[in-house]
Amino acid sequence: MLVYVTVGTCMERRKCGFGHETGVVILIGIAVGAILDVAGDKMSTEFNPVVLFDFGLPFILYTSGYNMRRRRFFDDINNITMFGVLSTVVCFILLSLATILAFEWGWIYKFEEKQSDGTWTHSQVTMPPIEITLLCAMLCSSDIIAAVSLVKYKEYPKIFSILLGEGLWNDAVAVVLA
Repeated sequence: MLVYVTVGTCMERRKCGFGHETGVVILIGIAVGAILDVAGDKMSTEFNPVVLFDFGLPFILYTSGYNMRRRRFFDDINNITMFGVLSTVVCFILLSLATILAFEWGWIYKFEEKQSDGTWTHSQVTMPPIEITLLCAMLCSSDIIAAVSLVKYKEYPKIFSILLGEGLWNDAVAVVLA
């Protein structure tokens, strides 16, 4: 995270005309993955969602909100709120209800291949409604990085501010729903 922030700051100060900060994160991820692959069983890694949701995500949302252009945000607050809050809540409700009904009606199966003869078997999967709603809250959050990286602020300031504001509202609502 510190490397990402440092490289992003350097790229912004030097007016880097190529690439994006996310490219640096991808390269760091490839390097860390290669190191872990070479290390093999000597190093153990495990994803800890508590670290991401309690320490990583709030800082990312805070810096995005702090660095955005506030005047544009408040000029377009109606569109941003409609797209960010309303669409996320509606998507969450519809997705949660559909998924809960799919589990209750027995439409979700787990398929396994028998090792001895190669035939397939299936069994019904169950999941508690609270876990379904947590999963749906996470799935309702859209990724704004791809959209914002394609739109240049100087060329399309209104679209950029709506996309950024909608994404921030969307992420915040998804965190509250989870």
